[in-house]
Amino acid sequence: MTRITISITTTLAFLCLVCSSQEVESTNRAAWKKISSWRVPMPKVRVVSGCELLIDGVRCRLFGVQLPKDAAQAASAKRFLEFYIKNYGDYFSIYNTDNPVSSKDGVPLIWLHGHGNGGWAQETLVEAGLLSVDYGGHEEYRFRVPAKSGEEEFDWKKCLKEAVSSHQAGKKPNVNFDCPESRPK
Repeated sequence: MTRITISITTTLAFLCLVCSSQEVESTNRAAWKKISSWRVPMPKVRVVSGCELLIDGVRCRLFGVQLPKDAAQAASAKRFLEFYIKNYGDYFSIYNTDNPVSSKDGVPLIWLHGHGNGGWAQETLVEAGLLSVDYGGHEEYRFRVPAKSGEEEFDWKKCLKEAVSSHQAGKKPNVNFDCPESRPK
């Protein structure tokens, strides 16, 4: 009788674990399905932090970067991202919808770019010295972006590495607005 009780308890615990992981997975699928459906002009955006956005009710996080622990720098990153979003308005795109990826806590990780002459959102925040690079176990992650000859694989790690170098060299971020929020190198 004891073995049966242990076996049933173990089986139920396993099923609960599987069901809860499937729930997060299906939530991710639902979020990415919604993200993939967005077209310009994009839905309204609210900046939650220097690397998180609420777009049409979907919480998203910029891929490849992380907030600093310093509260003042984190506030500066948020202000910078607010300027970035305001500058592009509803005219931006998410470029990694062909290969969706989410964080461990289930938040979609997006690669965002405003339409026009400027850099990727995360690239400019790193150039400004406001966010740091975070591969977060996604070193092998790949996605494609539009190019003149169709689509090509985008080297996001190289992009962020160059953004770090630009910041260290004292170059201004590639943005279309005055950036009072940049941090000295």
